Amino acid sequence: MIEIRDFDPADLMLLPVQPGQQGDVGLLDGGAQILAMARGGPAFTAWRDAQPIACAGLYENHARWATAWAVLSPMAPAELLAITRRCRAAIAASGYARIDCLVRRGFDAAREWAWMLGFAQETTLGQIWPDGGDALLFARFKRND
Repeated sequence: MIEIRDFDPADLMLLPVQPGQQGDVGLLDGGAQILAMARGGPAFTAWRDAQPIACAGLYENHARWATAWAVLSPMAPAELLAITRRCRAAIAASGYARIDCLVRRGFDAAREWAWMLGFAQETTLGQIWPDGGDALLFARFKRND
């Protein structure tokens, strides 16, 4: 069973990061960038038994725009579905007009998860990862028409 708790910085250090994310910029230097993002908005940790399996949140760029971030461990499809539902609920409950996220080019599972969360690809950002890899920029919008 998955338990959702408020994010604690120590959670990130206990999380076994999935291979596709290990070179992401936010996880280098002990996760300093992710920890800074977690302080910039709402964040949670998903736990299975005594092990964190996901940390995720929204970093507020300004009152109308946030950047979504997530660090995941390998997990079963049912666990990913539970975390996806929690993320979709957090996004829906937020007041942000724009929420975006970055996905490493070639990390197909992350691209598919962004689609599951309701994001659409906007563009490719060349050579932004520390290893020179490209990222796909995804975004979703709330329209207040």
